[in-house]
Formats: sequence, C-alpha cells, structure tokens
Amino acid sequence: MHFSCFRGSLCQAKSPIKTVEHIQIDSIEDELILNIKANAFLHHMVRNIVGTLLKIGRGEKSVEWMSQVLSSKDRKKAGPTAEPQGLYFMKAFYKEI
Repeated sequence: MHFSCFRGSLCQAKSPIKTVEHIQIDSIEDELILNIKANAFLHHMVRNIVGTLLKIGRGEKSVEWMSQVLSSKDRKKAGPTAEPQGLYFMKAFYKEI
C-alpha cells in the first residue's frame, strides 16, 4: 500500500509503498497499546498513523476519514505527528539466509 500520507518530510526511503501485515489496538487499564507489523516503515510513519488514529478515537474525525487520508497520498490530509514519548520499537524480523 502507498503510505505517502504518513511519510515524514525528512524521509529518504526510495518508495512509499510498504506492506503492513497487521495493526492491533488493545486497551489495558488507562493505556492504549498499538502494535504494527510491516515489512518496513517510512520516517515518522508510525507516529503519523498514531496521530491520525487519535483524531478518530477522540471523535474529531470519522472512521471513514482514514480511507480518505490513505487514498489522498497527501501528508497534509492526515493527523498530526504524535509525540515520541510512549512509542517503542519492539523487534525486527529478519529473513534467514
């Protein structure tokens, strides 16, 4: 899928096309846990996805808005870049050679 709408301005990736295997959101007490697995990520991609999902979760935008953002391929159409606090890189999966 084309993720230019979530690409940071300093991104140096040759292509905005990435494969997201899954996105899972869980709520544990007063925390939200977002788990995203993809073949690669663009600069600030996860932070921009989080910022967009927060606007939806807070009721500022509809769930359908996410499809509009993705199809626009325009970073200006997505939500703000979420702050990095609380976002953690958990693991890299490498193919065996």
